[in-house]
Order: sequence, then structure tokens, then C-alpha cells
Amino acid sequence: PGPAVQPHRTLVHQHGFTLTLTAHLDLGYCVKGPDAEMATRVALALNSPRTSGPAWAATAPYAVTVVPADLLRGRTASGTTLASSRRAHRPPGRSGVQENGLEVALAATQEQVDTALRSAAAASRELKKARVGAAGGQVRDLRKALEAAVVASEELAGAAKQAQASYDLDESVHLSSGEYVKELLAEAAAQGVSMFEEDDRLLCYPSLLRVLPGDAAIEVDRKRERRLRPSVVVAALAAAQNRPPRFKAEPFLESLAGAYALLAEREGKPDPVLRLDAVWSVLTLLPGQAREYSRPEFARDLYLLDLSGVTRTKSGRTLRWHASTGTRGAGVLTTVAKTGQRQRYWGVSFTSSR
Repeated sequence: PGPAVQPHRTLVHQHGFTLTLTAHLDLGYCVKGPDAEMATRVALALNSPRTSGPAWAATAPYAVTVVPADLLRGRTASGTTLASSRRAHRPPGRSGVQENGLEVALAATQEQVDTALRSAAAASRELKKARVGAAGGQVRDLRKALEAAVVASEELAGAAKQAQASYDLDESVHLSSGEYVKELLAEAAAQGVSMFEEDDRLLCYPSLLRVLPGDAAIEVDRKRERRLRPSVVVAALAAAQNRPPRFKAEPFLESLAGAYALLAEREGKPDPVLRLDAVWSVLTLLPGQAREYSRPEFARDLYLLDLSGVTRTKSGRTLRWHASTGTRGAGVLTTVAKTGQRQRYWGVSFTSSR
């Protein structure tokens, strides 16, 4: 129970409705009236943040209970509720997680859907009782079950509408504005998962993630994914870190050596050091290849090759990494290492065996 606030004080009494402020903030308003449908509308209106009322009503979560007049006269058990509607209470996020982001919005809607499912279960339970009564002829039990089923069904309808209203986030704006990327970075930090933004992608070893606002989806390692809830996305990325990457070092090394050889012919000297961004340009010469195989993907594969320890080609040439002063200048390719640190690559050479 929350702190007491003017227990059971009647605030409004007009048009057949009595608005009562209950004893605790977690209960809030209680609407009683002769017409069930109109009472439900009053309840839903009171749940709107724009509704004027006590100062605490704009921020505190509260519930609305609607009780029609026939229930008040004792036709059903005391405490029966026609519609119970709680303003979407968004739970406090973890440190750094956006309070108005997708994660919190989905958590609030999930809570409302759970409430609707409980109402659905109650309606189903009463209908099953009614079926038993109809099948066996227990008319008193049948009538009672049907009345209860109607009440539960109306409560379900109100709960479903409340669930629909609780999801008020424009996901297209959220995804295209960059706020979703910020939310993913914050969620990753909250879960202790290393993630960095590079170009138009998020780097999270060994995965690369790209947001696709027009499709309301993300792309993880070229696979389309429509599950957008930040906690779910980050948990999946964290699980991928515990699996060995599906990377074949030998074929990649051969492709790298082939592109290097094409560029090295122009240098006029043996085994020159070449920038890796130039090597990537050779690998993506065909139209559209740069989109299909991006610089972040190339940087990730360089790290996986480095991690594998494979350095000798089939022709017997040996790969050598070069950082030089280029690590801080143009042409640097950045990815995230298994340890969570940024890993940078600049140049390579392939030397003949002595």
C-alpha cells in the first residue's frame, strides 16, 4: 500500500456517478454509476495523463475501478469489478537506460497485456462453468456463470483497450532519429556488454548490427531481425559472444593476399606495406559490393583472422600486420575485440618465405 491520501473522500457526484478517492495511491479513483458502458468511459478518461485532478494524479500510477449500480445492490459478490484500468506504469529503468525509450514502453505494454490475459482466463473459466451447467441442466449455476462471464468479458474488453493505449511510442521516429541506437548502447552498458558505434553500424564482437528504420527491423550479421526490444537484442548479442564465430580464416587470407598482389604490382618494389582500406577497395570493385561487404565487416574479419593465428598462404607467403603512424590517421579500420576493447588495423604486407 502507498501513503494515505484523503481516504474515501467523495470528489464528484453528478450525472449518476460518484468519484471517490481511495485510501492509497496504488488504488486511486473509484467510479460508481448506473450505466456500465458510460462508467467505463469515465474510468478510461480519468486514466489519461491530461485529465485534471489532484496534483499527484499527473505522475503517480493509479487504478480505476468501475462498479455498475446493479453490482452495488448486491446482485453479485462484494468486490466484483466490471473494469479495472491502471495507467501504464513504466518501471524505473536501469542506470543509463532511457526512461522514454522502447524498452520501457514495451515493458509497460507487456504489463497491460498480462492484465488482459488474466481477464481472458477469467472469462474462459466462467464460460466453461456455463457449459457444464447447460450440459447438465444446473440452471442456477448456469445463470450465475453466464452473468460472471459477461462481467469478465467486459473487463477483458477494457483491459485490451488499455493495453492498446499504453503503447504510445512512434517506433519509426525512434529508430530513424538515432535514439534507438543510443538506447541499445545504454542497454549494452547496463548488461556489461561492450558495444561501439562505427559508421552506420554497431560493433559488438563478433556481431555487426545495423538499424533499418524503414522496415522496423535490425540487421545482425546480414540477417533480418524484427525483435527490437533492447534487452532482448543485447542478450542475443551477448549469447553470440559465447559461441565460436562462423569464420573460415584460410579462404579469407587467400582473398586478402590476392587483392594485395594486385595493388603491390603498382608499387615497383618487393613486399610493400599497403593500407588495408585500399585492399578493401579492390575486394569490393564490383558494383554494389561495397554495400554488400562494408568496411566494418572487413575490419571484423581482419580481427577474426588475426585472432585465428593463420598467416601463411597456400603459395607460402606470410601475412604481416603494420600499424605505423597510420593507426591515428586516415585509412584506419576499427572493430571491437573479444575483450571489449577497440581494435584498429591500418596496413599489411605479404612476404616470401626465406
